[in-house]
Amino acid sequence: MFKQARLKLTWWYLIIIFGVSLFFSVLVYLISWQELNRQGLRWEKQMIHSRQVWQRTTLKPIRPGVDLIRLKEENLKLAQKHLIFSLIELNGLILVLASLSGWFLAGKTLEPIQKNMENQKLFVANAAHELKTPLTIMKTNLEVALDKKRLDSATKRVLADNLEEVDRLAGLVKELLFLSTVKRVRVSFQPTKIIKKVTKRFTNSARRKNIKLISQTGRDHQVVGDPGAIETVIESIVDNALKYTPAGGKIDLKMIKRKNWLIIKVTDTGIGIEADKIKAVQEPFYKIDQSRSRQENDSFGLGLALAKKIIDDHQGKLEIKSRKDQGTEVLVFLPIKK
Repeated sequence: MFKQARLKLTWWYLIIIFGVSLFFSVLVYLISWQELNRQGLRWEKQMIHSRQVWQRTTLKPIRPGVDLIRLKEENLKLAQKHLIFSLIELNGLILVLASLSGWFLAGKTLEPIQKNMENQKLFVANAAHELKTPLTIMKTNLEVALDKKRLDSATKRVLADNLEEVDRLAGLVKELLFLSTVKRVRVSFQPTKIIKKVTKRFTNSARRKNIKLISQTGRDHQVVGDPGAIETVIESIVDNALKYTPAGGKIDLKMIKRKNWLIIKVTDTGIGIEADKIKAVQEPFYKIDQSRSRQENDSFGLGLALAKKIIDDHQGKLEIKSRKDQGTEVLVFLPIKK
């Protein structure tokens, strides 16, 4: 990410410096050209005057000689060419120096930002790791308590609600750990197995909501990356589709090949996303409908932000196509192994 930012910043530095250089080069050219013309006119007048003086003093006619106007124009053209080539060489040197200095300055500019982001990621990762253990203990204790037969219905309901909240927090911790991870495993794997695994994992949830969950994998292809991270991406997308698809709806998982890309497409018949919010939903902690309560929509809004970061790390693309009240289509582009 910072390498791309450094390249962009260097490019902007280069445009600004080279733009200023071109402006002054044009200014120097115009001023120099006017001065050359003035000197040419002076030289021409001096030559004419010299010939007239020679004619008066010698009382002889002027011998046929070089055409002064043609000679002046030739000299001006030579001077003009020399001036242009000099300015081109100067701007070439400025371009090289601007590229090197721009790269250096961009690195110095981004260095404190990079350090701050690394510190932030380290803090998030440490905090998430620290939260994992107590959440696991709380979840285990709540599950044990719920298995007891002597509990009344009100107590069981409270414990079940608490267990649900613990699960939500555990999911948030998992997503934060993925967001803060810089280095990932890179192996060759087949996404078909992941699609089948995710489909099986969400089958019961879809059945409880009366949603039809279908997957079509087709021919498999090898991609290079972190299979666990890609699995998290597909999980997040399918989880969102389940949350925002009403009962009686349908979710399709399809894998297709397009040129050098393997595309995992998740289509739902849910509530959709407004056009002006499609970009915003890929930002951390943004929720499609801010007015919904946690109980109604069990989400922290990290799913698509997490998915986008992981796909970017895999040199892939994430595209979202959606229309309000007409469903959403999320496409994950992964480069096929050559």
